[in-house]
Amino acid sequence: MDKTALRAALLHQLESDLALQTAAALTSRDEATSEESKAENKYDMRAQEAAYLGPRAGGTEFSVGDRRILVVTPASPLGRQLLGRRRGDTVTLPGAKRPLAIASVA
Repeated sequence: MDKTALRAALLHQLESDLALQTAAALTSRDEATSEESKAENKYDMRAQEAAYLGPRAGGTEFSVGDRRILVVTPASPLGRQLLGRRRGDTVTLPGAKRPLAIASVA
């Protein structure tokens, strides 16, 4: 696989994700600080709910040509299993019935 095309596609995907997350964070901030989100009593949680932004992802998926690529982060369960491994090593993932052999690491 052409590493230059892979890097370009990954960078494009990350830039798109950043733009989406930035817009979500700005919207969340605006909602959390708006006059309509002001607490009416001590149990009113509207501002905190509006300030909450969804969970972190464990990686990024994108396409290069007809191939689907998954880049995992070291914080994800799969990423933790793959740290320090090489081609031919085996890993056992949660829910897997048997160890899986690593075919390629890029």
